[in-house]
Amino acid sequence: MKVLYLSVPDPRNHRYGGEQRNNLLWEAVKAIPGVEVFTLCRSNEKENKRISSHFGQFYTQKHKASSFIDRVIRYLKEKLFFKTSFTATPLYDPPSIEYFFPDVFFDIVVCRYIEVLMFFDIRKFKVPVYIDVDDYPITRFNTTVCREHDYNFVSAIFWRLILKMNFYYASIHWKGAWIANKSDIGKIGLRKNVFLLDNIPFQENSRNLSMSRKNVLLTVGHLGYPPNIHGISMFLQDIWPKVHSMFPQLEYWIVGRYPIRLKVAEWESHVNVHVLANVENLDELYDRCLASVVPVLEGSGTCIKVLESLSYSRICISTPFGARGMENADSDMLDKGIFCYQNSDDFCEILKGLIDMPVPELQKIENKAYLFVTNNYSRDNFAKQVRALLLK
Repeated sequence: MKVLYLSVPDPRNHRYGGEQRNNLLWEAVKAIPGVEVFTLCRSNEKENKRISSHFGQFYTQKHKASSFIDRVIRYLKEKLFFKTSFTATPLYDPPSIEYFFPDVFFDIVVCRYIEVLMFFDIRKFKVPVYIDVDDYPITRFNTTVCREHDYNFVSAIFWRLILKMNFYYASIHWKGAWIANKSDIGKIGLRKNVFLLDNIPFQENSRNLSMSRKNVLLTVGHLGYPPNIHGISMFLQDIWPKVHSMFPQLEYWIVGRYPIRLKVAEWESHVNVHVLANVENLDELYDRCLASVVPVLEGSGTCIKVLESLSYSRICISTPFGARGMENADSDMLDKGIFCYQNSDDFCEILKGLIDMPVPELQKIENKAYLFVTNNYSRDNFAKQVRALLLK
């Protein structure tokens, strides 16, 4: 079976959450017996590249409208994308797949993330198309997009309706889809042949961490991603002042790639707050922290940094939104090492409990957290979920 794998980021990269899921999906498809994978991803240079007979990188340009009607259509599509962050049809001239893989006839097409729809018209594929939706676009609209555009009540209703119609139209043209949050299955555009594909920690970690904790709270994430920026800023504004007043010995470390210089200066203006950019090895940081913090208030899908913390045997203190997608698991949230807070009083109460907790009891919770992740969010389980859809 010949599979065309379409992705915007290069699936060989795995520096942060979105890239890691892409890499995991790509590797899982390649590992299916009898499957031959041909990969096409976007190039960072202004040229098409044939890396090998099975790997290419495409470069695209915006469609040049040749008539008044074409210009109107292009304007409406760009307006729709700007207002909803989604498009069902390409905004760019689709690259020629035949150029990269001449005389290859594909049996199926796998698309990693809905961003692929900006560059490829899946309506024209004559074989089944499967897409990793990952994050439900309506959830992202309700949180991130509405805040960024400052929509009023009427505007939000209007553009949400347009987005739902557009997403439903796109879903008609794919054979099946994966979604990261189980609670999104059955919603508009995800009612037929949709399978859960959990986010999982990219690195399989050992729980042989020391108990010689430093007084550190740790947040890890892509520091150029708007939901992360907003969550950290609100945490420092609403939660950290009380935390510092009650626990002046604690430090808050913000770790991640692609930090914005102005935000770094703003965050580090708070007492005992430090930003560490582009850290390659997280082992030592998790080893030294009391607990991780996931302060996200918006976005979609499930938050992989919650799972990453548990995989390092470290308790995670999260907003309810940050822990979304895990409330339907078999065991209680606290039993998995996930403590949720609504406000600064909740957060400080959780912290006091952890600081005062006897070491054996703390280790017991951390061991349960580690086992929860390894038993439910492993690479084997991820691969099974991929095969469940493609081999159905």
